[in-house]
Amino acid sequence: MFNGHEGYVYVAEYSPFVIKNGIGNSNVICSGSHDNTIRFWDIRSNKKELYLIKGSDEDYGIYCLKFVSLKVNEQKSKDGYCVHLYYGSCSGLINKKKVFDNILHPIDKIEIHINYGDMKLFFLETQTQIFKQLCE
Repeated sequence: MFNGHEGYVYVAEYSPFVIKNGIGNSNVICSGSHDNTIRFWDIRSNKKELYLIKGSDEDYGIYCLKFVSLKVNEQKSKDGYCVHLYYGSCSGLINKKKVFDNILHPIDKIEIHINYGDMKLFFLETQTQIFKQLCE
């Protein structure tokens, strides 16, 4: 059991990266909650919370999230790929967080569709903002 959220958890997603610690490589999941937070959890080392993202006051909870991995020009990125985290809230906005700082190729086309509590992400035509590095 993961302890940390102060409201209902609406979404959990397995993240596409691992955290290296003294125990070895650890799997990471991400959860979004009514308490307006996104939390990253190390599921192998006593379910330790690794990182917290606080949504804006206008979000009214985190209802969906999705990791998106993109292939980028190898001259621009030492790894040749990048990962973004997109999350949706009750306000109807989609937020975009850059997970690694070597990301130079942004996705800038997103639209949200809401069906009575069922929220889905579609990549269409809307400009989004890129934030600074969250995890190392």
